[in-house]
Amino acid sequence: MTTLLDPAAVMRSQIVAALRTSRRPRILGHVGPDGDVLGSASALSLGLRTLGADPKIVLLEPWPELFGAFEPEGGTILVHSEAEALAAIHGGDAVVVVDNNDWKRLGGLESAVRSFAGPVLCLDHHPCELPFSPLHLLDVKAAATAIVVYDVLRELGIPLTPSMADALYVGIVNDTGWFRHSNTDPRVFATCMDILNSGGRPSRVAAELGYRERIEGKKLLGAFLATIELRESGRVAMGHVTRAMMTETGGVEDETEDFVNQLRSLRGTSIVAFLRETTGGVKISLRSRDGVSARRVAQHFGGGGHVLAAGAFVAAELAQVRGELAAELRAELARSAAERDGAPLVDRRPRYG
Repeated sequence: MTTLLDPAAVMRSQIVAALRTSRRPRILGHVGPDGDVLGSASALSLGLRTLGADPKIVLLEPWPELFGAFEPEGGTILVHSEAEALAAIHGGDAVVVVDNNDWKRLGGLESAVRSFAGPVLCLDHHPCELPFSPLHLLDVKAAATAIVVYDVLRELGIPLTPSMADALYVGIVNDTGWFRHSNTDPRVFATCMDILNSGGRPSRVAAELGYRERIEGKKLLGAFLATIELRESGRVAMGHVTRAMMTETGGVEDETEDFVNQLRSLRGTSIVAFLRETTGGVKISLRSRDGVSARRVAQHFGGGGHVLAAGAFVAAELAQVRGELAAELRAELARSAAERDGAPLVDRRPRYG
């Protein structure tokens, strides 16, 4: 009698075996790190320490102040150049990429990872057509990468400490919108139950993430709200933040993290877009519902993500990006309507990337 093995279970076992033998793992995420990548990296780093390893999280930018309480002490390396990235990553014996399966989203760490001679592991929940590593644990049914990391920690036999539990909880609430999004399923609550039983402190996480806003951030929010524009009979909402707005208000990038949800909350919208001007281009954050795909729009601009939440970075001026994005959002409404009506769709190559 032939026994069929679960490919995900086999892959998880292989990754667990690699993590168990690693002494100097280097943990990476993606550019513009959010709560899921930071919480996942922190929990994994803390867990691997209990096995006697010396893990380091390699960052291209400082750990965001909003998530400062969840940075593992002495467990991060901030790099500013390709040489520093090479030294930080090649000083390890394994690379673990969390919440990311896209070479481009490694940013300035890409070349160091491509030249790394040791094993490269990937723990993620984003759709992926071509994994950049054969050791790739992809669980698209997981609401957050933090849940994928939770499963790996459990298979490693690592008991969760309160700090690990809090970090995992940060990742879960980040990607479920504090349990408001449609990806909030029984697995989310089952994982959170174990997190609570392991000493997780939801009230601490809520206090750290929700009750420490600055007046400058509120002023930036006000300036952003004034830019909101409704299109396509109210089904599309767009808003932006410029560098000048941040200078004038004193607001910082971390304080724009939830701005896209201000758009998502507007009644009648099917897809919304938040644009943030940065040095060198524009970061786009997209959210959708009603069968409209944020991911397809992001892919058009060289980005990616989930159907309901996606993003991209475009090296162009804000006015240009805003105009082209408006046209692409309108096109996505037409595509989604054609899909509902059963009409064939034309395959379109991404314009950027």
